Amino acid sequence: GTVVPVRVAVSKIHAYQTPVGSVWLLGEVTNEGETAVENIQVEIGLLAADGRLLGSATVWVATSIILPGEHGPFGVLVSEPPGDFAQPSVAIVGGQAVVEMGTRTLDFTVRDVALTINDDSVSLAGLVVNSGEMAASQVQLVATFYDQQGNVTGYLQQQVAEALAVGEERPFLLKAAPPGAATLTYTLHAEAQ
Repeated sequence: GTVVPVRVAVSKIHAYQTPVGSVWLLGEVTNEGETAVENIQVEIGLLAADGRLLGSATVWVATSIILPGEHGPFGVLVSEPPGDFAQPSVAIVGGQAVVEMGTRTLDFTVRDVALTINDDSVSLAGLVVNSGEMAASQVQLVATFYDQQGNVTGYLQQQVAEALAVGEERPFLLKAAPPGAATLTYTLHAEAQ
């Protein structure tokens, strides 16, 4: 019955203009607390140079469960940004501590991962292994991509297996075209039912 405070901070936000004039706003949050958190929502604001709010959007963080010290990416595409848009703002507007995992599991090992970088696309190939004590279904990976400065250049959320028995492994191939600057590194997060 005790309320556990959610200590989540926005650790990065960056704007990337596309060739057609739209803007991707990409970033990530960090769980700074000692308890896993879930269902984190952020509100991304579009600010003018004088600080006026020109518009906003509320989005979910792609990683549904974030362990202490770990990160979760978020993003929104603004098709027609206001002409006087100067910078984004971000605020955490929702989320809660994980009280119990229920039927969800994070007990996976991701190994033998190879990152391939082309001009404007990246691919990740590897193996995901069910290292837990129960069969898993709807196994999904969240890949977050970063540039040399550690800014989020993009992310991808994809189901990689309908089911994985205990100890079973499955190859995966994730392909993405991050809208941000040149991708150099990545992180992977696996979760399932």
